[in-house]
Amino acid sequence: MNSQRIKDILKTTAYPESLSVHQALLQVWNECQRDRLISEKTDKILKQFLVKTYGDFLAMQQGIKQKLSTAQSEQERYEWNLKNQTLYECFTILKNNEAHVKSSLTNQPKKEPPWQKTKF
Repeated sequence: MNSQRIKDILKTTAYPESLSVHQALLQVWNECQRDRLISEKTDKILKQFLVKTYGDFLAMQQGIKQKLSTAQSEQERYEWNLKNQTLYECFTILKNNEAHVKSSLTNQPKKEPPWQKTKF
């Protein structure tokens, strides 16, 4: 929602100067601002986390591959393959649950909408 959309809504409202209309639009404005900021911050945090996690994942995977190449028995190779598979599954779960991570973060900005000039 932007200020032009709010002005359009006010033009179509029967009582554009009504306090309740202004309060409702303010509430919608704040919710939209909050959602936008949460999305931007969460995307940034999540991207940083996933880049670091992916770097850690690659380092751990390299260590596992090295252990696999020096494994002496089938049992040892099986265990290292299992660790590699588990590591990959953990990273995939992290990547696939971005929406859950986003929903767990909450912020509420206190920004005044540009269209609200009338004091009641």
